[in-house]
Amino acid sequence: MRSVIKQATATTGVVAALLLGLSGAPTAVATTGATPLTKPPRWNVSKREAHPYIGRFKLAHPHGRQLISVGYAATFNTYGYLEGTIAVYTYDRAGRETSWVARTYEYHPLGGTRMAIDVISPANESIFARLRLRVGASGNLTGMLEPLKPPYAPIRPQRITLKRAR
Repeated sequence: MRSVIKQATATTGVVAALLLGLSGAPTAVATTGATPLTKPPRWNVSKREAHPYIGRFKLAHPHGRQLISVGYAATFNTYGYLEGTIAVYTYDRAGRETSWVARTYEYHPLGGTRMAIDVISPANESIFARLRLRVGASGNLTGMLEPLKPPYAPIRPQRITLKRAR
């Protein structure tokens, strides 16, 4: 059991470090260990549905002036649920550069290669944004990053295209 916890903690730290590196944001490292969400996800995502969304991605190119950089990574966690992390570097309402790192947990299959993904606040308190993505012909994930609750979410919905990071 301890080795599973150590592995989960190490994996979470590596993903966060990679995403912070992709986002270009300054880094600060602190951890209290793995903190799984209290409830299993409400939607079942098959391995086939999840496959295009698993891996590391970065912003292909900004579609607007608000997003600066985005990093996203997802995989199946130790409980078998699809889970990920997203790091966003953006401008806030006042035009200042800001960044946040959050969890992606509730993956809602929408048919075909489309998926809605809930973005959960850093303290696991609430869903503050939603990604609505589809898989393009090149394997890119394209769609919208929609704010649900400030202050973390972008000011308004943002078009987003994520490509696999190498």
